[in-house]
Amino acid sequence: MTAQLLRIIKVLLSIILTAIMANSGLCLTDLIRNPGAPAPSNLSIPEEKVMEQIAGDIYVSTNGNDENDGSFERPLATIEGARDKIRRIKTETGLPAGGLTVCVMAGEYNVNSLVFEDADSGEEGKPVVYRAYGDGEVILNGGLTLNADDFEPVKGEARDRLTLKVRKKVMQTDLTEYGLTAADWGKLYATGAFNTARKYDGDVVGAEACELFFNDSRMTLARYPNGDTYLKTGEIIDIGDCGEYPPQNYNPDWGNMRNPRGGTFKVGEKVNNVY
Repeated sequence: MTAQLLRIIKVLLSIILTAIMANSGLCLTDLIRNPGAPAPSNLSIPEEKVMEQIAGDIYVSTNGNDENDGSFERPLATIEGARDKIRRIKTETGLPAGGLTVCVMAGEYNVNSLVFEDADSGEEGKPVVYRAYGDGEVILNGGLTLNADDFEPVKGEARDRLTLKVRKKVMQTDLTEYGLTAADWGKLYATGAFNTARKYDGDVVGAEACELFFNDSRMTLARYPNGDTYLKTGEIIDIGDCGEYPPQNYNPDWGNMRNPRGGTFKVGEKVNNVY
């Protein structure tokens, strides 16, 4: 090995050692003169955070069953089940000294019927506490989480009604696979500030029972045209019974009218196949 190569290696080692010392906060002279110097703080091993496990009196788990006794080994399935168990304890024996703690294990819980009343509270020195067990994340969901993998491209009659441009962008899922029925998602009623459903007889007005959220945003009901655009009418064939019509004419009987007759109008041929 040549002397020139040795000099190059020494220079490289010197640069590497200098970089290590600078990053560690320890001076090279301290290392040489005082080998017993304490290690710099940024080289210390961080202490692992210890999560305190609070022992509970009643446990709830997504894998539980409300027929269980609520022990750690045999947890309940719902927070409602824990609430009802505490109600029975208060009625039969009263709250124990120190109160009761309900530990809810990590997972997502449906809480459509979760209601707490005065009778569900604790007493002085005997609190009733609901808390997550350990450091697991507990989610109380007033709806139902749908698995993204359960969605598939729209098919059948619904697909045939869509234009070729949007068929690949529309997805569908079967809610009955989640144990839901038509009573759960409810009837579809007219929406929007200017709908006139209330003027017609029959089951035409009701609450919006079913909503869909994606990435914390409420999805808009399918419609045409989509977005903030409007479908403009062409030739008006029959104005029908309406409250207002251009140019700024108003029907004085509109306020008391029931079951008004709809009108007839033309639209462009290129949008006829979207209805």
